[in-house]
Amino acid sequence: MDIAFDTSTALSISQLNSNACNRLPTKKPLLLKISIDKKNKRIYVIHTASMLIWKELKTIPKAWWQKDKKQWIFAGNNDNFLAIKQIAKKYNFDVSMEFQKSIDEKETNPLARMYIETMQMRKNSINTIEAYLPHFKKYLEHFKNADIENLGYKEIAWYIENELRFNESDTNSRHLICAIKYYYEIMLGREKMVFYLRELRNIKNISFILPVDKLLSLLVSVDDSRDKIMLLFKFSFGISESKLAMLSLSALKEWLTTVIFTKYPDQKLQIINIIKAYYHKYKPTEYLFEKRSATVFSTSEIGGMMRAAIKKNEFTTPYKIILHQLLASAGFKPKTEKCYCNSLLQFLKAFDYRNFDDISNEEIRTFLHKFSKDANISVSTINQYINALKFYYLDVLKRDIPFQIIYRPKAPKMLPKVLAPEQIATIINSIGNIKHKCIIALEYSAGLRIGEVLDLKVNQLNYKKGEILIFAQKGQKERISLLAENLKVWLKEYIEKYQPKNYLFEGATGGRYSQTSVGNILKAALLNAGIEIKATNHWLRHSFATDLLEHGTDIRYIQDLLGHASIKTTLRYTHVSDNKRRSIQSPLDRISLKKTIK
Repeated sequence: MDIAFDTSTALSISQLNSNACNRLPTKKPLLLKISIDKKNKRIYVIHTASMLIWKELKTIPKAWWQKDKKQWIFAGNNDNFLAIKQIAKKYNFDVSMEFQKSIDEKETNPLARMYIETMQMRKNSINTIEAYLPHFKKYLEHFKNADIENLGYKEIAWYIENELRFNESDTNSRHLICAIKYYYEIMLGREKMVFYLRELRNIKNISFILPVDKLLSLLVSVDDSRDKIMLLFKFSFGISESKLAMLSLSALKEWLTTVIFTKYPDQKLQIINIIKAYYHKYKPTEYLFEKRSATVFSTSEIGGMMRAAIKKNEFTTPYKIILHQLLASAGFKPKTEKCYCNSLLQFLKAFDYRNFDDISNEEIRTFLHKFSKDANISVSTINQYINALKFYYLDVLKRDIPFQIIYRPKAPKMLPKVLAPEQIATIINSIGNIKHKCIIALEYSAGLRIGEVLDLKVNQLNYKKGEILIFAQKGQKERISLLAENLKVWLKEYIEKYQPKNYLFEGATGGRYSQTSVGNILKAALLNAGIEIKATNHWLRHSFATDLLEHGTDIRYIQDLLGHASIKTTLRYTHVSDNKRRSIQSPLDRISLKKTIK
C-alpha cells in the first residue's frame, strides 16, 4: 500500500515500465557552438552532452569548464581554435560559429553596463568582471523597486547575509561581498564597508521523526488513546495532517500489515494495543478520525487536534531531541545549543506547535515585536531568540526573511566590570588548593573565557615560548594567549600532583571539569579574601584586558589576545581604563594664567 493512502492516480511499476518501452528512441543531434571573443581573446564552447568530447576538450591547454553555464572557456589563440574543430570533426559534431559582442555591448541594464565600463576603465581583468557581474546583477534584481544608491548599511548587510547561505564556497562568498563593495566604494566613492563571511555550517535535512521504539516509550505518559495515535503518526510515521484526515480504516489495516508491522515487528503488539484502545473508546466506522455519521475532519481540524495533543500532554521531547541533534551537527557549542533549542521551543509554543515552515514572516515579526515590548525580557535574550530563528529559517529552511521583519534591539552600553590588581592578588593568595589556584590564575593571566579554560588540554601549554594555544569557543577560531611566568611553577606542581589524562582540569571521576564548580571557587575565594563584590569569572577576563591597556599595550594586540572579531568590542576597555585618562592634561593647564582675580 502506498504510504500516501491515495492509489487512485498512482501508476504501478509495471505500467511505468510498459509506457517507457512504448516510446520510440530519438537520437539527439550532436552540436558544438563556438563563440569567439576577439577583444578579450577567449573562445567559448557549448556542446551536446558527450563524455568523450568532454574528455578530449579537457586536454587542450588553458581550458576550464564553467559548471554553472555548462560551457568551456579556452585561451583565444589559433592553436586552440584548430584543436577544438579537429575534436568536433573526430566525433561528427555539427559546428556553428559566431563572433561575440563584448560583455559591455551585450548588457542591457544601464547600471550594470556602467558597472562593467567602470571595471574596464580601471583595467580590471575579464576574470574579475565575470566573477563580480552576476552577483551585482542579482543585487540589482533584488532591489529593482528601490534606489540602491540610498540603501542603508544594515539593509545591504542583511541582503549579503541572506545570500551567503546559498554559497557553497568561500570564493563565491567573497566575490559576492567584493561585487557589492565595488559599487559603493569605487563607483560611488563611499567609505570602506565591512561585511563578514558567515560561518559555513553542515546543516542536515531535518524532519521531526523519532524511531518507533523511542516514541512508544515516550507515549507511556499520554493517557488519551486518540492523542497517542496522533502523536505516533506525526512523530514516528511522519504522516501529514491532510493524509491523516482522509485515512480510512481499510487503508490503515493494509498499510499497517504490509509496511509498518514488517518494518517494526518488535513493536507490533504495542501499536495494535494503542489502536484497539482507541477503537473501543471512539468507535470509528469508516475513517480513523471521524465525526458522527462517518463525516471526516478537515485538515485544519486534524492539525488543531494534533497541536492540542502536544500542548495538553506537554509532548515536546521529540522537538528537543531533533533540535539538539540538528544544532550539534551544525557545530554549535553545548551552551549555545541549549539556548537555541529553548528559544525555538518557546517560539513553537507561542504558535501552538504549528510547523516551523507554516509560520509566516509577518507572524515572526509580530512575535518579536510583542516579545521586545516585555520589560522583563533583556536585550541579550531577545538577541538570542533572533539568532536562533535566523539559524533555523535562513540556514535550515533556506527561507528568505526580508530586512524589515527582524530588527535587533538597541543594546545598552554597559561598561565591563573589573577588579583591581590588588583585589585579584588577594583572591588568588586566599586559595589553598593548587588546582583551584591554577584555574583562577589562568583565567586572569591569559584573559580566557571560563569555557576556554575548561577545554584546555595539557599539550596546549608551551612553557618554552610562554604561550597557550586556544581553540576559541566563539567563532571556532584558534588564537595564542600568554602563559605567565608566575603561573608556570604552579601548573607544573598541579600536573605532577593530579596527573590529568585528557583535559588540563578534570573532575573527580575524570572528564571535563564542571563550569559550576569554577564559579563556586571564585565565590569562596571572594568570601575568604573579604571582598564584598558579587564578581563573576568573566570579570577576570575584563580585568586582564584593562590592565594590559593601562600599561600601554596596543589595542590591536589586546584584540588578538582576547580573540575579538571586531575592534569595537575591545575598545570598550578604553572607557574603563583610569590611568591613561588621569595622565591626560587639560589644555587649560598647559598655558600660563594669573593665579589671583582682582
